[in-house]
Amino acid sequence: MAAPSRGGVFARLCVANKVITEEELQGYTAYLEDLQAKGVKQTLEEFLVGTRKLKPAQAEKIEFAVEFQLQRHEDKCCLKELLRREQVTEKQAHDALAAQTKRFREKKVILSTLDLLAENSILTADVVDKVRREVRGEEPLPELATDFFAPVTEAPQRITRGQITVLRREETASGRPVCVLELEGELDTNSSKGLDDMLTAVEEDWPEDESMRLVLDMTELRSISDSGIDILNALQSTARQRGGVMRLVGVREDVKQALMLVGLADKTYARLDEAIAYMRGIG
Repeated sequence: MAAPSRGGVFARLCVANKVITEEELQGYTAYLEDLQAKGVKQTLEEFLVGTRKLKPAQAEKIEFAVEFQLQRHEDKCCLKELLRREQVTEKQAHDALAAQTKRFREKKVILSTLDLLAENSILTADVVDKVRREVRGEEPLPELATDFFAPVTEAPQRITRGQITVLRREETASGRPVCVLELEGELDTNSSKGLDDMLTAVEEDWPEDESMRLVLDMTELRSISDSGIDILNALQSTARQRGGVMRLVGVREDVKQALMLVGLADKTYARLDEAIAYMRGIG
């Protein structure tokens, strides 16, 4: 089977996710081809990460999506052949593709639809192996369907729940990632889900080999309840569990007194740059 090139799939996903435009892709492709003619090999991913158009964490997500697209492409070719032979029904093929997509989106797992059909005793292992061998020997392949290139879901940058708005942005300290969460409004039991939702997104997006560096900017936080302080303490525990630290910025004096009860009073800074400087100092 003449599989679609990884580089081509990666490029199309970058356009779908608005990392670059079609016009930029054409320009970058011409530039990289010129480099290759001069004996310098560089992939589009290396170029985009090197020029900071693409964050390493985002590149990892897109690469994972590339693996999914390539697997799904082969599966669709196999299912087409199985449908022709009447070894599966259209409903069985549709359900298998839907289950594959659900596992990918919800559990971040890439499974073959043929393996799913075998698990449900719709196909035998011998049939699966045979159709894979036959399809991989085909040439040329059908074109990749455009629905393969739906945008990769990115962690939200702004969440509003009740009286709280949480804004997220990325900073760096000594080349290491730092997540800054700006809190606006009121933090209490009713609005805490906004902070919980954002932290969940941060955790899912955080590189596994990096300790978590978390800064909460509370300059625009109008009020915080006792339950809100409990939430901050829980966030500190989460950062520690990921081998990292949490620091607070712009905390009002009356709130600092309450923070003493949970051991957070000595983890506050007046300005954001001071907190980032601390992160830089811990390496």
